[in-house]
Amino acid sequence: MRFTTRSTPSIRRTSRSAALPNPLPSVSAPGHAVQVGAFKDKASADSVTESLKKKGIPAYVNAPAPGSGGLFTVRVGPYRDRADAELVAERLRAEKFKPYIIKQ
Repeated sequence: MRFTTRSTPSIRRTSRSAALPNPLPSVSAPGHAVQVGAFKDKASADSVTESLKKKGIPAYVNAPAPGSGGLFTVRVGPYRDRADAELVAERLRAEKFKPYIIKQ
């Protein structure tokens, strides 16, 4: 009997043993990110980011443009394609977030 191996996307195991796709190497890379929150103050955004990172989820804070009065957003990723971002969004829903996918 002969076995063959298939090439599969690179994945990581998290503490909940759910497999997540690996994000692209740079948060500024074009792709799809999953936004999980938007906050007026950076401290709140940092707190959510750190709690996600402790769970093995590659979160980061996206700062508003200087002088815009915008919000600090918490995002996960980015991922090469939307399908990978959808997998991550599903995991975030299980963590009680209301994620949505953005193209960057």
